[in-house]
Amino acid sequence: MLQPTPLEAVRAYTLERSPLCFTTDIEWSPEWAIRDLFDLADRHGVPLTPFLTHRSDYLTRRLLEPDDVGLHPNFLPGSTHGATVDEVIATAKAFWPQAVSFRSHCFYDDTRMLRKMAEQGFRYDSNLFAFLQPMLAPLRTVAGTVRLPVFWEDDVHSDARLPWDMAALRTAFDGPGLKIVNVHPFRVALNAPDEAFYESHRPLGQVGDVDARSEAHDGKGARTFLEELFTHATSGGRTPVRLRDLYEQAVERGIAIQALEHHLPERRLTNDELASLYPDWTAEKIYDKTGIRERRVVGAEEFASDLGAAAAEKLIERTGLDRSTIDLLVYCTQSPDYFLPTTACVLQERLGLPTTTAAFDYNLGCSAFPYGLAMVRGLIETGAASNALLVMAETYSRFIHPMDKSVRTLFGDAGSAVLVTATEREAPTLGPFVLGSDGKGAGNLIVKRGGVRQPLGTEPLPETTDNSGNVRTDANLYMNGPAILEFTIRRIPAIFKELLARAEVTLNDVRWVVMHQANEYMLRYLQKKIGIPDEKFAVHLELCGNTVSSTIPIVLQHLVKEGQVKRDDLLLTLGFGVGYSWGANLIRWSPDA
Repeated sequence: MLQPTPLEAVRAYTLERSPLCFTTDIEWSPEWAIRDLFDLADRHGVPLTPFLTHRSDYLTRRLLEPDDVGLHPNFLPGSTHGATVDEVIATAKAFWPQAVSFRSHCFYDDTRMLRKMAEQGFRYDSNLFAFLQPMLAPLRTVAGTVRLPVFWEDDVHSDARLPWDMAALRTAFDGPGLKIVNVHPFRVALNAPDEAFYESHRPLGQVGDVDARSEAHDGKGARTFLEELFTHATSGGRTPVRLRDLYEQAVERGIAIQALEHHLPERRLTNDELASLYPDWTAEKIYDKTGIRERRVVGAEEFASDLGAAAAEKLIERTGLDRSTIDLLVYCTQSPDYFLPTTACVLQERLGLPTTTAAFDYNLGCSAFPYGLAMVRGLIETGAASNALLVMAETYSRFIHPMDKSVRTLFGDAGSAVLVTATEREAPTLGPFVLGSDGKGAGNLIVKRGGVRQPLGTEPLPETTDNSGNVRTDANLYMNGPAILEFTIRRIPAIFKELLARAEVTLNDVRWVVMHQANEYMLRYLQKKIGIPDEKFAVHLELCGNTVSSTIPIVLQHLVKEGQVKRDDLLLTLGFGVGYSWGANLIRWSPDA
């Protein structure tokens, strides 16, 4: 297997070389047309990679290296012109078992097709979707295959009614970036100037050994243009590259979680302490309702950013991470230090990260982990970052009225940090993602006062007592428990199923399901409703409570530390709550160390 190279190397290669590469879709062309095209390429010293739609005796004799041939499933039995995707792949493999490249063509947005091609050993997809737009680097699909965009193709040129004159397009071909040129043997043999001419002469493709040039168009067309392009591509010291030369530069820029860490404040708030405040609730009753025996809460001079910074420092110290390599810091909290500046910028300086580190906050609660991973993945895949710290920290205890047992028994304070880096993998390790929101539920978990819309002011706010004896003001956290439960049991099982379907896996493929640790009652209800066996379902909140954005990373770290996660295990994480907001994703556990 060819080894991928870093994205920066691909960019440098394409900018420095501005490589031209020539391929051909033989698309049922007769042997004489295929031979004619390769003879033309040979005379100009241009390497040409064919994409097969059928077995060609000429190419079988000519081609020795499997990397020199690709497969074009669009015209095979089983494409949109035929039968099923499985039949396409079976037929393709029968043609050339060792081939590693293909043209996805009309299948280019078919995830199932791409995944199946990847499973059969195909790695490189040359596809028409960047006509006359040079790309600085190949792209990686969700299936882990590398997509090489086609820059120019003869039939698209014809459809666009562009002039068959190299001079008119010389600037485009001389520009920087990767340029793959794809042609069709029969169009070239006929020197077809337009679609009508080609269609009228297609019957010639069914004739035996015919001299194509005797029927060729005698003006400007695909052949005359290609001859000019071959001459241009080999002039001035230029050397067209083989398709497999591009493969060697292609990047499979994956993303992997390398490490997790968390930090809890020192102060413990136990059930016994809470039971002394709420005479009708014993310590055991609190535990039976929540699955929590104690939770940690911050002190008067301790803030969410302190917890996040402590978690990040633990991670850096444990992993020996070089701070200078961090180029992205993403921080999630609903308890920022200030309205502005963004707390992530404060953390960048506090953690001693370089000023080249991009830093920003996002405001989410229980769905923070999958949302954060999705953002980090996108920034790494685009090359904007390579080494990211995802930090999450929350101090709901600051918003809770001491006499509101509906929330004080649940929530604890915590910070967490996750190191996510670019890796070179054959397949993705993060994703797919299912994200969503429903703002109709915003009022069911809310702190009404303190923002710009309803500032606190200077006057004390009136306290209210609900039917259950819970006391709060509009500056305190309010939770409509029954509404939150109804939302959860209605929405979350469907999201779970949607993620599995999108990833084309089953629950049997998943080692651990790690949901937001809201409370044990809710978790067990979801477990039973979805049908998740105990050995796959993680519950870990007894000694820390519901830590909002940090619940999932805390559980993951616990599982890893206890040796319950092995390399290549598939993990499913699912966060849901305040907003309403939800997010789910898969993680293929594969840290570098």
